[in-house]
Amino acid sequence: MTELRVNALKSLAVLQYLLADAGVEGPFVPFDTGWKIYQTFLKVPSDSSEDVPTFQTSWLRENPGDPVFEVLLGRQLTDRTAPGGPLIRLVALQFLFEKAPSTLEELERWATDTPSLDRFLDDIEHSEEFQYACNGELIQGDAIVAKEDVPDAAA
Repeated sequence: MTELRVNALKSLAVLQYLLADAGVEGPFVPFDTGWKIYQTFLKVPSDSSEDVPTFQTSWLRENPGDPVFEVLLGRQLTDRTAPGGPLIRLVALQFLFEKAPSTLEELERWATDTPSLDRFLDDIEHSEEFQYACNGELIQGDAIVAKEDVPDAAA
């Protein structure tokens, strides 16, 4: 069997494979299952020139009277040798929650800001935002490309 590896191009497919292998698919990924899969996803070897795990939270205010709390468990991969120039893709498990407490903060944490991946994951698990996500009112969980910088086709 071929060993799974990720780069910016293959990362979403690998994440979706891991979800399917666990018997779940979007948009119905439970947070606890997603957290376990995220940790497995981070262990898949990378062929990218840059590979940085991230934990991000934000408030989506499409309906100002009923904002949705978003949690991203992501991995940003950069392929510097992609045809046409660098390809940067942030692939993530996205979780959306209704009726979240307004005390939850918008965060952007990167593994490069901590001494090790284990410390990064431990810091996430101890955040108020993560603790909420473990028991919050989940309305959607899915694998997405959260951000993408694609090479210029004319290059």
